[in-house]
Amino acid sequence: MWQSTFGSKKLCEAKAFQIAQTEDQQYFTGQNLLPEERIILADELEHVAAAIDLLPERERVALYQRVVLGKTYAEIAKELQIAQDHARKILERARAHIREMVYGGKGI
Repeated sequence: MWQSTFGSKKLCEAKAFQIAQTEDQQYFTGQNLLPEERIILADELEHVAAAIDLLPERERVALYQRVVLGKTYAEIAKELQIAQDHARKILERARAHIREMVYGGKGI
């Protein structure tokens, strides 16, 4: 089925790439950033990667499927053999755990 560990660095890179393709490409790709801003961005991504490593496996798997593989809640639910609403809740918890670990519960 799924491996027990997923590379959090790969997950962060995939998310950064996904964001770069949408709203603020210059910021998330590092284009037109001052060196200090690049350091801050890299540091933030390292913290997010560390937080992902600390997530329970089920949250990490669901997050990987959603962010890296681009699966829908329905596809994740089917893969994990759970209800779609439960898959959504798992992802909400994963995001909340990351937010708490990286930002101390403050909004991103």
